[in-house]
Amino acid sequence: MIFAIGLVICVLALGHSIAKKSETEFVKKFSVPQMDFEQYDYFDEATLNLQLAAEEFLTTPVEWTSEQGSVSLSPLELGATASLGDIEQYFADFDDLAEIKKVAIWFFGKELRNPISVDPQQMKSAFEDTGIEQGNKSASYFASGSTVLIEPEQIGYGLDQDAIQLAITSYWQNDFSLPETAELPLLTSTPAIRTADLEELLTQAQQVAFMEFELQSEWGTTWYLNMADYISWLQPADSAADEAADRELTFQLDADAMQIFLAEDIIPSIEKDPETVTITETEDGTYEFEGSARFGKKVDTLALQQTLEDKIQEVLDNEAVELTLNLPIITLDPEVKVPDSLAERGITDLLEFGYTDFGGSPYNRIYNISHGMEIYNGVILEQGAEFSFTELLGPVDGAHGWLEELVILGDETKPEYGGGLCQVSSTMYRAALYTGLEITARKEHSYAVSYYAYPNGYGLDATVYQPWPDLRFLNDTPSDILIQGYTDGTLAYFVLYGTNDGRSVQMEGPQYHSYVQPSEPETTYTTELESGIRELDSHAHTGFQVDWFRTIFYGDGTQSERMNIHTYYEARPEKWLEGAAEDETEEMSEEY
Repeated sequence: MIFAIGLVICVLALGHSIAKKSETEFVKKFSVPQMDFEQYDYFDEATLNLQLAAEEFLTTPVEWTSEQGSVSLSPLELGATASLGDIEQYFADFDDLAEIKKVAIWFFGKELRNPISVDPQQMKSAFEDTGIEQGNKSASYFASGSTVLIEPEQIGYGLDQDAIQLAITSYWQNDFSLPETAELPLLTSTPAIRTADLEELLTQAQQVAFMEFELQSEWGTTWYLNMADYISWLQPADSAADEAADRELTFQLDADAMQIFLAEDIIPSIEKDPETVTITETEDGTYEFEGSARFGKKVDTLALQQTLEDKIQEVLDNEAVELTLNLPIITLDPEVKVPDSLAERGITDLLEFGYTDFGGSPYNRIYNISHGMEIYNGVILEQGAEFSFTELLGPVDGAHGWLEELVILGDETKPEYGGGLCQVSSTMYRAALYTGLEITARKEHSYAVSYYAYPNGYGLDATVYQPWPDLRFLNDTPSDILIQGYTDGTLAYFVLYGTNDGRSVQMEGPQYHSYVQPSEPETTYTTELESGIRELDSHAHTGFQVDWFRTIFYGDGTQSERMNIHTYYEARPEKWLEGAAEDETEEMSEEY
């Protein structure tokens, strides 16, 4: 027992003695991976030299070489950082270290940690302007004149950042020893399409380059897609493309490149978000509208791609091909908020709308148009009923709020109450046309009036006069129809709401033909002017004919005949009024 106690006392005394040893004796017991501290007498001296060695390491440039080029960069420029703060703090707190730990250091030594880290983002930035990194690029076709050539593929090169960091860490731990030159670790990526892939199909690509597609919107806008300009879209087809097209394809199209073309040239003029309408019932049983519903439109890019690929294959298979294509459009339904009284009648959906532009109209004409639009706003056409424009119109005179404006009266154009109402009836006609309703009565104007050429050309106007000619159509939808009529700036709109039974309308046109030049100017003598005084009464109008074609596609998969909407506009000579003793009159028919 006494021996054991004595031994413990001796050990404690030895430990105490070791703990009291000087800094000079203890510093030599420490080391870092790159060096030991045998040559140093003080902690500050060791850390200072360690810091100098680290700074020299971080700032010394290395020539990094690769097949993509060489660049001289130091570890610091590559984002390497090394902090000796933990070592300095360890030495600063050494006096407070427990005796047992000091004894362990004295007998076994202590290796301190001086790790290095590399910021990958700074490393990437350091190589940005060196040209060493490059993305891979597939081989592609391009047209030079009438010849299709091949742009070779490009191998992709990128930094192997993990390998670069590992190399820097290895140099750091190896006595801070940096080589003058080092191989730059790079990753390579192979493009999906190689030159050899395209060479096999070069003859077929040459054949495709002569194709020109005509893409048409539902409103008749046309875009031309000359494949020679977009021959780089062609890619060898894979099995997935074959399966999507349900036939064996030679080529598929680069979907991303085609999307860029659509986004720049087509989508801005077609795509739009749906618009919501809220319809409320007033105390007197009429309806008010907040907003006006519109369908959203989106180009079905996948369907278009498949159609183009199919047409290309048909050409390569020596089949007869129609290169005029209707752009496939996805319709986005708007939200139509209605009261229960309308929902019970099936009026829950937007059917369609029609519009015209009365820009440039004089005050009286604008007033009559607005007054006429109000008459039909909120009107409900029952299911199966026939709409009659003139029956709903009522008397057209000053007592019923109409102003005098120019109307077509036989061979003359002169002021009468209600002038401009044909803008209202033409707007209603277009709403019924595009909704896919059966038109039972419609008459065009005697001559072409520029107000009705917007937005898609002549041939879609409908003239009315009380009681005839009239505009009539049938509600052959599954529900009643609610009409919304309003003006917005110089545009007049009729919007029809009901039950959407899935029908859609395709309009083709206008096709102009059979032009007739106006005859020689005519003079009408009148006592309302002094003798010999001449005034221009009306301008000359060229005669011509217009054909539109309407096809209705029903929700059950059937379709109507391709119905011809034929319009005949007669030629009208320039007309003058000249003062005379006798007024010549002619039999007149009437049109607003």
